[in-house]
Amino acid sequence: MRRDGPRLRRAAAWTVRLLMVLGLLSLAPKGGVPTLTSVGGLALMALGWVVARPARWQTGWRLANAAAAVLALVLVFLFARPWGEVAMLLVVYLLVHRAWTAQAPQDHRVALLLSYLVILLGSTLSDSPWLAPLHVGMVSLLPLALLLLHTWDVDTLRPARGASLFTPRRASGLVATGVALLLVSAGVFLSLPRLQAGAMARWGAASSVSGFSDQVRLGDLGAIQTNPTPVMEVEAVPVGGDQALGPPLRMRGVALDAFDGESWRRSGLLVPWRVPEQPRTMQGGDIVQDVLLEPLGERILFGLSRVLAMRTDGMHLLGHAPGNVRHLGEPRRLSYRVWSRPQVDGPEQLRSASRGAPLNRRGQRHFTRLPPELDPNVRALAERVAGSQPTPYDKAQALEAYLQDNFTYTDVPEAGSLGLPLSDFLFETRRGHCEYFATALAVMLRSLDVPSIVVNGFYGGEWNDVTGFVTLRQSDAHSWVEAYLGGAGWVTFDATPQAVASPSASWLSQLGDAATRAWRQQVVDFDLGDQLALLNLPDFNAGASVGWAPAAPLVPVGALLVLVGVLPSLVRSLLLRPRNQTRRQGVEGLLQRAWGLVDKRGYAVPRGLPPAAAADWLVARAGPAAVPLQELASCHYRVRYAGEDEASLLPEARQHLASLKGLPRAG
Repeated sequence: MRRDGPRLRRAAAWTVRLLMVLGLLSLAPKGGVPTLTSVGGLALMALGWVVARPARWQTGWRLANAAAAVLALVLVFLFARPWGEVAMLLVVYLLVHRAWTAQAPQDHRVALLLSYLVILLGSTLSDSPWLAPLHVGMVSLLPLALLLLHTWDVDTLRPARGASLFTPRRASGLVATGVALLLVSAGVFLSLPRLQAGAMARWGAASSVSGFSDQVRLGDLGAIQTNPTPVMEVEAVPVGGDQALGPPLRMRGVALDAFDGESWRRSGLLVPWRVPEQPRTMQGGDIVQDVLLEPLGERILFGLSRVLAMRTDGMHLLGHAPGNVRHLGEPRRLSYRVWSRPQVDGPEQLRSASRGAPLNRRGQRHFTRLPPELDPNVRALAERVAGSQPTPYDKAQALEAYLQDNFTYTDVPEAGSLGLPLSDFLFETRRGHCEYFATALAVMLRSLDVPSIVVNGFYGGEWNDVTGFVTLRQSDAHSWVEAYLGGAGWVTFDATPQAVASPSASWLSQLGDAATRAWRQQVVDFDLGDQLALLNLPDFNAGASVGWAPAAPLVPVGALLVLVGVLPSLVRSLLLRPRNQTRRQGVEGLLQRAWGLVDKRGYAVPRGLPPAAAADWLVARAGPAAVPLQELASCHYRVRYAGEDEASLLPEARQHLASLKGLPRAG
């Protein structure tokens, strides 16, 4: 036997062990059961590598395997544990089993497979950017581990005394194996069908946000936790402008209209509202927002007031006036666009508008309703502070100023002796968080016959110089009031004293947030729609109406098989393709780049239009800035149908594409 045989086996075993550790580390970022499983699995594996004696404990491991299978069935069918959690525990158990019993190369290959399964499970449970280096390490070390195990097999079967294990031929084999594995991994990532919001997503993917919910209960005197976890990232750009708005942003969430003395909730009397996907008209001052929203259990969509329209990727929306918007899909990370028209009237205009027509009788009665057991001192206080004011706007201003000047904000409310949370806040403690201030203002306005609601959302944010987005975190959850002021509609009032602005995040923190965002968008959120877009196929999210949506997941699988089959000939054809053949695609390629630019600018060009008609549609909406697209479409027609020489038209087509870069954003 050659002298370096034991050294080879040690190298192979330790490479496999490192990959097993990487697999278990992928469970740690999730928290809860996965983190405990990760820590326990690492400890048991390390113990197995130190003290295991595989030949002694074969019978014991057979019994343990049977017990693990029975326990998995019991957890699923008797204790109703999520199948994803049970699958994770079972795979980790099998990995620990291999750490204690692996001897031959085939045992280590099974450990590699289990490690890869664990890291895939970790990727479905968490979107932490720390998974990225784990994936890179896994893909980088797998070729080395496979080569070492293969050489171990060859060395065991056909020993060659004095020969070196790492010959140039085997080194080239390592490189070839690594390249092939990278190509296969990329193909699997691009083509493997994705399960959105499935069983694994439901197992802990959506979480409630501290300080935000679709119900406000004043009797719960627990502290509002200042959690720095990001909830959404917003890019808000005024129509006609090119500078994004910075913080603070007031992202409106849900309106609560029913008060029972201790809590606010949404009633069933809110008017249904059909949420348009595109605003009918836009004017100066309107704001377009691109929002990346983390999974929330409440299925609420956020936007700056007043929302004109919302557009998501094939997801149905449900709206209830005033301003509530929800999606009807499973909780998952969402990217959507909002069009809003902010309130810009000054005090005089609002004062005059509040003298206008009130709500209809039913609406006036509903939005001023108070519980009969309400402390009469609350109404008396409202009359004393604002009863003499001439208009609803003046009443709201007076009450807002009174609460801001005479009360103190605290994350930990104090319990009073009256036994009524609102009365304790107004007449004894005079300390509370934003929900107390919003409730006090809304209730006192209602006692003065001013229609009012409490709104839950987020206020504040943190500017990120790297991404150009405003990041709102769980600690930015906030409550405020909207009062109906006649012709001005629902107007925002915030009685909570303004807190001291928090310092800007460090450059390193901003870079980390940017990396997290890129990881989530480009890797975690790469779904079936993105796969079909890469294949230049229509999105099947709404394909159920045409009857072929169930077959959609087969398309990427078929594409992967075709890619593997034709890859060698495709590479040869790309390397050996004549230069003039590339040129024949030049004008058409420039036109495709132009349409990509139009999409980035936010123009929803109707599908099915020929290039010239689509260019005319864009000119009618964007004006002279879109004329270069007409000229580029004309070049395309001249080459394709008139038979003109494409080489002579390429400089003109490139000039038209460069001129089109002055196209403004959709407004």
